[in-house]
Amino acid sequence: MSFLDRIRGTPDFDKLVMEGEATVAGARKALAGIAKALEHKESAIRHAALVALKELAGKWQGFTNQAFLLPLFLGPLIGSMTDPDEFVRETAAEIVKSIATSGGEAVQMLSQHRALETLLIALKDSSPTTRGCAAETLGYLGDTRAVEPLIQALAEFPDDKYWEARQCAATALGMLRDQRAVAPLVAALREESWIMRRNSARALGMIGALAKESAPELRRVMTEEKELPEVRHEAKSALAIIEHQ
Repeated sequence: MSFLDRIRGTPDFDKLVMEGEATVAGARKALAGIAKALEHKESAIRHAALVALKELAGKWQGFTNQAFLLPLFLGPLIGSMTDPDEFVRETAAEIVKSIATSGGEAVQMLSQHRALETLLIALKDSSPTTRGCAAETLGYLGDTRAVEPLIQALAEFPDDKYWEARQCAATALGMLRDQRAVAPLVAALREESWIMRRNSARALGMIGALAKESAPELRRVMTEEKELPEVRHEAKSALAIIEHQ
């Protein structure tokens, strides 16, 4: 279903968005329309614009080879992560994360558009989906100014049923490879959620030699008979990395 088909009949829509195919030539027109629609007063139009953007990204298999098109919509997209509508914020955060995973020029453009500041706001969003996407994106950005906010996100609500967002924070801390994250990640090795324990062990391995103080706790996890094999495997791998760097 095309962007126009999704919200056909919506007042003023035809004035805002030009229909375009997922080609470089057509995409410029489509993206210009999408960018404008992201600032529309109706949340349904803003959300439909984001859905259309996800469709384009899907046809392109991400933005790795289309980074030169990002300036056409990146500003309004980043702003959408603080939209009043939860669905808009969630979808925007998912797209920003997909852009960050493209790496290289795409990550540089996110930094140039001051994505860090907005992502730090999104890290405290009421939606666990938005929080999780924001945390993971911060890891891809590689800016160590995000370390303390991510540690805070990791520490907040340890019994929160929405542990998905917290596991993303653990992963992001590993990606940032900052020694400040070691103690909080070691503490997370004793959490009830096995996925939190697994991701924290993996993150400590990503930090590497700077995480040497975690070695005793990783050994405990690795030899704990009641621990799940997946967690013991990550602890063993992390310890091997830390001790041989």
